[in-house]
Amino acid sequence: MFNGIRASLEGEALVWYSIVQNSCHNFSDFEHLFLQRYWSERQQSKIRTNLLVGKFDSSKGTSREFYFTSKYSVARYLTPPIPEEELVKYLSRHFDFTIARAVTSQQIRNYQEMTDLLREFDELYSTKGQ
Repeated sequence: MFNGIRASLEGEALVWYSIVQNSCHNFSDFEHLFLQRYWSERQQSKIRTNLLVGKFDSSKGTSREFYFTSKYSVARYLTPPIPEEELVKYLSRHFDFTIARAVTSQQIRNYQEMTDLLREFDELYSTKGQ
């Protein structure tokens, strides 16, 4: 079992595990330490704050769709959970006014609808050379 945990981790998490592995007598011990380290209230608070104040930066070379998906994929595991419609609303505010307005006018409420919209914007801006 512990080899499976080691094989699943990489980077900082793997280094952390090599330090704490002797404290893990079963999976429950590992889960408790892992969540304490990587999914604590403090970590979740940072994610919630970013949901409210984060902004998409096109100069970083990331597509709008990928930016949204990466933020959404983490935020959907927050405790207590944020409803999908609210996540979409919060993350839509990370983009320019045109996208935020499209979300409102098209009544976009879920992940699929939002990624479809952002893919259209990504394609539009890439053909304009932006």
